[in-house]
Amino acid sequence: MAVATRAGRARGLTWPRIAAWAWLPTLLLIVVSVLTVTPVVTALVAGFRDAPPGRPGAITIESVRASFAVMADPDVWRILWTTVWLSTVRAVLALALAVVLAWIIARTDCPFRNRLEFLLILSFFFPLLGKVLGWALLLSPQKGYLNQLLRQLPIFAGDTGPLDIFSYGGLIFVSVTGWATLLAIFLVPAFRNMDAALEESARMCGASPRRTVARILVPLLRPAILAAFILSLTRLLSSFETEVFLGTSSGIYVLTNKIYERMVQIFPPDFRTGMTMAVMLLVITFGLVLVNWKFLGKRDYTTVSGRGYSARPMALGRLRWVAFGFVVLFFVVSVVLPAVMLVQVSFIRFIGLDVFDPASYTLDNWRRMLTLRVNRLALTNSLVMSIVATTVGMVIYSLVSYVVTRSRYKGRRLLDLAAWVPWAVPSLVLGLGILWAVLLSPLAILYGTLTVMILAHIVRGFPFGTQIMGSSMIQISRELEEAARIHKASWPSTFRRIWLPLVKNGFLAGWVIQFTVSFSDLATVAFLYGARSTVLPTLFLSQWSNGRLEEAAVAALMMTVIVLAVVVLVRRLVLGNVRTTTVA
Repeated sequence: MAVATRAGRARGLTWPRIAAWAWLPTLLLIVVSVLTVTPVVTALVAGFRDAPPGRPGAITIESVRASFAVMADPDVWRILWTTVWLSTVRAVLALALAVVLAWIIARTDCPFRNRLEFLLILSFFFPLLGKVLGWALLLSPQKGYLNQLLRQLPIFAGDTGPLDIFSYGGLIFVSVTGWATLLAIFLVPAFRNMDAALEESARMCGASPRRTVARILVPLLRPAILAAFILSLTRLLSSFETEVFLGTSSGIYVLTNKIYERMVQIFPPDFRTGMTMAVMLLVITFGLVLVNWKFLGKRDYTTVSGRGYSARPMALGRLRWVAFGFVVLFFVVSVVLPAVMLVQVSFIRFIGLDVFDPASYTLDNWRRMLTLRVNRLALTNSLVMSIVATTVGMVIYSLVSYVVTRSRYKGRRLLDLAAWVPWAVPSLVLGLGILWAVLLSPLAILYGTLTVMILAHIVRGFPFGTQIMGSSMIQISRELEEAARIHKASWPSTFRRIWLPLVKNGFLAGWVIQFTVSFSDLATVAFLYGARSTVLPTLFLSQWSNGRLEEAAVAALMMTVIVLAVVVLVRRLVLGNVRTTTVA
């Protein structure tokens, strides 16, 4: 009784301090809802307005009819069909490749599995823009280095080589190698948690490794595999960078690069068609996300039970070195080859010169990138934008995750839903929504500034940031927070001195991934940047469009080097903290 009285007295002294911060969850709900819902609603409404962004307008019967007329256009339906089938094919192939990679790393006795997993993680941090340019330099029909080598063979003699990156095949190849990495990382934990006794039973019955994967692993991991498929399909439907660089020049249009063409690349801009197609893309992705949520809520496959389980790797015998070679080959194709091309082209005077002639090489490309004002401005803006957006965003995501996972706030479900809204919005459409929302509000003066671009990246990062911080917080016992309350700690002090130190590794991991995405993302800022707010991805777009591929290679390498440097630095900080804690 005495203990209870002292605890109650302590709570009585502490709760007034916490009550002073009771307004914070409501403020978070309002701020997050405004940030995430407003661009979506604005984009939907803008699709039916009778005026371009920044001009007074309204939704009229004529404007609605005009929008529906665009939707009924056979060319729009053809582009929509191309978007759907191309995204589906890429998602299926990327998932199949990811399943094989995840199985090799998590379920077999393949040599050096930990190092192979590190290579997969490393390939995740290789910017997509660098990969696109690297393969364009390798497989361009006329000047691609691989095509030049193939033309030396009598069977391929001619003005162009047999391989063409600017084609449906090229689009599929680049997207599959990029997405397979992310999906494999997503699937590895699910593969590791599956009971190996099931595979042993299959082998005892005479099943081959291939049959075991097809008849045991894939069916049991169906929920994780289908979730990965829907994830990749949702993102590929809204993919922008690969399509605008490899598809537009060859007349391959999907919704994203067609929206960009209608609103940026023609004069006068066709805002009606562009915004109507943006609405169509938004509706499709929203539908897929709803299907994903419904599906994830009905998982009924159990692979780990209370009776214990085994996670012993499957013995591949002589095939284990084949599996090792397969993963290494994937890394070489997805990272090493394009990276080598970027390095080589960044030092060459002009693409097409003799690569074995020392006179063909120069430092001028790097000198221009580091001395010209616009290039230095792009680098500075990229660093400022990514660091500020990522840091501010992760703090906000931490607060949101705390309220959602650890509080009894009545509106926490609404807060969680508001934080997940950007997941259903393609990055290009999100940027359009923010563009319209800014131009139609008193904040129009922010258009073309770093501020609005920072805001866009913060909004874009809500789903992932809150998810990773929520996963970290949910593992921590409430007893620590209760002890802080007993000792009269205020809520801000508890959050700063208890929660943040305990979830710092999750915070740093989220910070690195968010920084990586923000630093090399083009789709989110494609409609938001101005002359003084250009960043490395938009500079890369300008250099590509103007045929300055040598300088574009330098820009891509700068993105790659900076991202990898940040990853290595943060990793060393984390390992240093772990070692210090262990010694202490």
